[in-house]
Amino acid sequence: MKLSIEKIRLDLRVTWKISRNESLYKSNFIVRLVIGQDTTLGEVAPNIRYGETPELIEQQFNSLPDFSNPQELLDGCSTLEICHSLKCALVCAAVDMIAKKSGMSIETFLGVKRLEKLPTSMSIPIMEEELLTKYIDDIKRFKFIKIKVNEQNAISFTSKITSMTDRPIRIDANEAFSDTDSFYKFIESIENFNIQFIEQPFKASDRALYREVKGECPFEIMADESIEDSADFDELKLMFDSVNIKLMKTGGYLKALELIEKAKASGMKVMLGCMIESSVGISNALRLASLADYLDLDGSLLIKNDPFNLILEDDGLISLKRD
Repeated sequence: MKLSIEKIRLDLRVTWKISRNESLYKSNFIVRLVIGQDTTLGEVAPNIRYGETPELIEQQFNSLPDFSNPQELLDGCSTLEICHSLKCALVCAAVDMIAKKSGMSIETFLGVKRLEKLPTSMSIPIMEEELLTKYIDDIKRFKFIKIKVNEQNAISFTSKITSMTDRPIRIDANEAFSDTDSFYKFIESIENFNIQFIEQPFKASDRALYREVKGECPFEIMADESIEDSADFDELKLMFDSVNIKLMKTGGYLKALELIEKAKASGMKVMLGCMIESSVGISNALRLASLADYLDLDGSLLIKNDPFNLILEDDGLISLKRD
């Protein structure tokens, strides 16, 4: 068994700006697991929000112990103290190889159904409002629109976009709001719009603010940065209505499955989300789509140079290419 890692540059179609940063490209990694003639892939999408950098990923990969087979790798990942995104790549590559060697589909191995042609939201990053007309025209085939906002532009940006499309809007604040006054002012300005939910308006550490707005906000509030590879759902359900599960945060398939089950048991809805990823990472997440209430798996659609093209998109619906 051979494990290797390769850095890839993913160039974005437009400047990717959210409340805390902006970029023109992302540096991700592809992990390759090779046994004989069989190869499986896992993707690493490091996120600085969680203290992950390309340098740290390379350092941690080069310090991995030797594994003799994919099951040993999968078992070892449960105790490795490494970045969640690197663990995600290792776990997904290991599971895919075990399934392949067992002659079964990945979905069968994971105990989930495979679904075809599912609607994902398509994201609009923070941008100058004069650029919106062309951008929205280019994505009008998608059934849901997700918009990035910050505390300063939230009202005007949301108002502008809702005037240009009749699609349901998903709002992602990325922890942008500093207090409930500014948040309620925003809510009052959009209460008559077609808003599906609002994602992570306050910092993950602002638990008291979430408890204050839970039940008072007319829109569903979704956790993103407040849930990584573990969560106290007894507390989360007092703060949020739903959770955004990303394999890059959970560390791969198995932990994602565990968290989805716990969220559902707590009466919370689940969205499967992503970072900026190639279709390797998106294809991993899409295999769990049957368990989700919402999909936000547009990561590979936001880049210009996907090296793998494992995802098909037709009229805003995405599907896996046949294995």
